[in-house]
Amino acid sequence: MKQDPVLGHWPADEIEAVPCCPICKGAARATLYEGVEDSVFHCAPGRWDLHACADCGAAYLGPRPTPASIGRAYASYYTHTGSGRSLDTATPGSALGRLRRAFRNGYFQRRYGARFEPANRFGWLAMQATRGKKLQLDRENRHLPRLQPGRAKVLDIGCGDGAFLRRAAQIGWDAWGVEPDASAAARLGGFNVLQGSLPDIPLPDASFDYITLSHVIEHLHDPVAALKEIHRLLKPGGEVWIATPNIESLGHRLFGEIWIGIQSPTHLVLFNRKAIRHAFASAGFQTVRFMPMHAQAKIFFGMSYWLNEGRNPFTERQRLPLGLRVASAAADVVAGMIPRFREEIVAVARKPGEADA
Repeated sequence: MKQDPVLGHWPADEIEAVPCCPICKGAARATLYEGVEDSVFHCAPGRWDLHACADCGAAYLGPRPTPASIGRAYASYYTHTGSGRSLDTATPGSALGRLRRAFRNGYFQRRYGARFEPANRFGWLAMQATRGKKLQLDRENRHLPRLQPGRAKVLDIGCGDGAFLRRAAQIGWDAWGVEPDASAAARLGGFNVLQGSLPDIPLPDASFDYITLSHVIEHLHDPVAALKEIHRLLKPGGEVWIATPNIESLGHRLFGEIWIGIQSPTHLVLFNRKAIRHAFASAGFQTVRFMPMHAQAKIFFGMSYWLNEGRNPFTERQRLPLGLRVASAAADVVAGMIPRFREEIVAVARKPGEADA
C-alpha cells in the first residue's frame, strides 16, 4: 500500500492481507487499480490496490484495513440516505394532485397490500403505462412483497436515517433496523433499532420475513458470513433484498477508478452478477432474482463526473454537461437491453421454506 501524500499511511499494524477472493476463495486475480485513495471523504490515509477475481469476477481491496480499524475511514462519512423519501401522505390541494394520489394509492393497494385512501382501482393500469415511474417506486420500496397475514416483519440492515423504515411502516410492515452509527440509531425513535453490524446481530433465529441491505454489503469484510447471518434471521421462505454497485457497469467502464462505486477503502468488495449469485448460494439461499430497474446512469455518471472535478458528489452536484447527459441516456438504453451493464445490482434471494423440503 502506498502513502497518501496528505493523509499519510494507514497504521501498518492495522492492515490485513487478502490472499484470496472474499466471495469464492479463488487465488487467481488481476490488479485493476493501484494506489486508489479516499477521494470522496478525504479522511482515510493510505492508497489501496483493487483486484479482480479471475474466477467469480468480484473486485476486492488487498491489503485492506482490519475490521477493528476500518472505523477510521468513516470519520467524515455520511449516514446514507439511499433508501428514498418517506411516503408523502399529505392531501394534495389541486384536483389533478388528488387524482394522481388516488391512482398511486390504488397501485399501492394492489401491489403492496397497503390501505391508503382515497384509492382509484385503475391505479395499477396507470402505473403500467408509466413504467419508468413504476420501476422507480418499486426500487424505493425495495420490492417489498405484498402484505400477507402473519408475514409482515422487515429488517433494514444499515438503516441510516430511517427513510426506508418509515416507508415500510406506512405500508403496514413491522419495521426494524440495525445501524452501526450509534448517533444515527439513537435518532430513530419509534422504531426498534439496534446499534450494531453484520455478521453478529443479537436477534433470534427466524425473526423476519424480509431483510434489506441498501449499499451495505460492499462495506463488509466477509459478505458470505453476513449472508449466512441473514439466512439465520429469516423465516423459512423469507427473502433478502440487496442493492450494491455493479463492477461490470458502463459507468465503471467509462470512469475507471474515479467511478463513484469504487470509494476505497470503505468499499471492500464490489460485485458483478456472477459473484452475487455465488455469495447467495454459499450462504444457503436459492431462486435469486435480479430486479428490473429504472434509469440510473445519470446519477452514477453525474456523481463520478463531479468527483473527477474535485467536488463532493453527495453535496456539490450541478447540472451535467450536455455530452454526459446524452451518454448517460444512451447507457440506460444499453443497460435496459443488457442488464449486466446496469450501474447497480438489485437482487432478491429466497431462503428455502417447508415446501422445498
